Amino acid sequence: MEDQNQKEDTRVEVELDGGAMEVKQFDIAPYIGQKAKIATVDVHYNERFQSYYMRVATEAVAYVDGDEKKPVTASKLYALMSQEGRFGWKKGADLDNFLKSHGVTKPKDLIGKTVIMIPSKPNKEGVQFLQFN
Repeated sequence: MEDQNQKEDTRVEVELDGGAMEVKQFDIAPYIGQKAKIATVDVHYNERFQSYYMRVATEAVAYVDGDEKKPVTASKLYALMSQEGRFGWKKGADLDNFLKSHGVTKPKDLIGKTVIMIPSKPNKEGVQFLQFN
């Protein structure tokens, strides 16, 4: 039986005529310190590390032009754990503290809460993204 969630890759023919391209950087500076509301709380599974994590993201704070307008959000990832078939998070972990700081006990209750956007730590290429407190 075929897994309904498994995505198939499609082979395409394209002319690689762009060569090495400069990646357009989105300037996050105007958004640092600004308020935004949490819009999504989603659980994901990472095949490589065989672990679950939660992505909490704000509403779109801007849109980047490209082939299509793409929303820019502030987001944060939180590690999850599984014990005896139940999913949750470690007591005292970042997610636990974040929930308490917003006066909620369930992650879905974060939707609609206001956060202040901050820069992430730079990645190995030195790029920073929008996160929140």
